[in-house]
This record gives sequence, structure tokens and C-alpha cells, in this order.
Amino acid sequence: MHSKRGQRGVVLIVVLWVVALLTILLAAFVATVRVERQSVADVSLGIQARAAVDGVVNYLAALTAVNAPELEEMPGHRYELVLNELNVSFRLVPESVFVPINTLDVQQLETVFAGMGLEQPAERAAQVVEWRNEELEEDTGELRPAIRIRSLMHLAHLLELDIEQIRPYERWLSFWGEHQGVAPGYVPDEVLDALGLQVTGEDSGQLQWDPAGVYRVQVEVDGGRRPRQIEAIASFSDAESGVLQINEYNAVFSLNDLSE
Repeated sequence: MHSKRGQRGVVLIVVLWVVALLTILLAAFVATVRVERQSVADVSLGIQARAAVDGVVNYLAALTAVNAPELEEMPGHRYELVLNELNVSFRLVPESVFVPINTLDVQQLETVFAGMGLEQPAERAAQVVEWRNEELEEDTGELRPAIRIRSLMHLAHLLELDIEQIRPYERWLSFWGEHQGVAPGYVPDEVLDALGLQVTGEDSGQLQWDPAGVYRVQVEVDGGRRPRQIEAIASFSDAESGVLQINEYNAVFSLNDLSE
């Protein structure tokens, strides 16, 4: 009698273990499916966001082609479009309001690098300015072309920096603008103060449209738990039109406030 009860107890324990194991496996399966569904949704949203950028750039290019008067009011303001039944918000910001790494003089660059907390800011600034000119390599006798810094990662690589040290300033830097100073209306005063810079020109509270300028097109696509943001550098002039660079993965901005 006791033997049968013992066997029943063992069977019950085994059944409970099997049920617990199946529960764990089911939970893991559900979690995997959820992650895969989210991954697919993220990929799909990313494709839609990239297509939205192309749509917005083409829309702005069309306005430029006909010299639409609306362009005069567009820089700095939020606009919304519906593209393929997708709600898309965007903003156009001229590169002239950002800190131009490729055109600041050596003294300005030194103050910027010092504000970033870099060691030997004077030497690093001099090196960047030297790279802007063609140079004959003494070892090989070959002419080294001028180096134009294209991104924060490129800057960190050339100066042998930890990119995370300068990452907080990425959104305020321009690697495409040809301007010398920083136009008012975008970079916060506390950032300019930290970098030892001042804005140039009068702050009219209105960003200016320049058909020959380069612009940062900030696009936000509704979808999922949070909107997908993507940022493109684009030109709309006859000489060089279209997307020059695109940031799909770590763009951070607010379309509601120029200083965010």
C-alpha cells in the first residue's frame, strides 16, 4: 500500500516537473516570437523612414525647382506630410547654424577642442587645419589630397580619440557647412559658451533660406511604441543636389523646439 502511494508521489512530482518545464519553454517561445515580431517591425519602420526621407527631399527639391515662395518660411518650422498613408513630420535646418569643424580657423578650433575636454587642443587644432591642404609626402613623394572630415567617427579616428568623449557635441557639429562662424537660432548658448564660441550676425528669430546652402533634413515617422527619427544632409542647388549623408541610427532631435 505504501509502495503504491510512493509511486504515485514520484509520478506526481515528475508530472509537475514536466509541466513546469513546458511552461518555461512556452514562455521562452512567446518571448522569442515577441522579439522577432518587434525586430521585423523595427526593420519595416526603418525602411519606411528611409523612404520618407527620400520623399521629403524630393518634395523640397521640387519646391526649389519652381522657386516656390513657401521656401522662405520653411527653415526651422515643423511640417507634416502623408506619404503612402504614413504620417511624416519634418523640419529643415540650415547647416550654417551648426559649428563648422572643417572651416573654423585654428584658434577657434582650439577653443572648441578645449571645450570638449580634449588633451593638447592646440596641437589637435593645428593638425586638422593642416589636413585641409594638399601636402607632398616626404617618404613617398606622393601628393596627399586635402582631408575633409565627414563625420564624428571620422574626426575621432583621425585624432585617435574615444568617440564617446565627444559624442555629447555631435548634434551641434557640422561637417558639411562651408560657413566660418555660427549663425544664431539653433545651438544653445550654454553649448556655445562651453565651446568658447559666439554666434555671428543678428538673431532675427527666423532662419534664412539660401538656395545654395546645405540643409539638415530631420524626419520623424509615426509607428510602433515611439516615432522613428532619421536625419539627412541635403543640398538643393543645381551644382550639387540630393542627399549628401544620412544618419539612420542615432539621430536625436525634437521637431517642436529648435534648441532641442
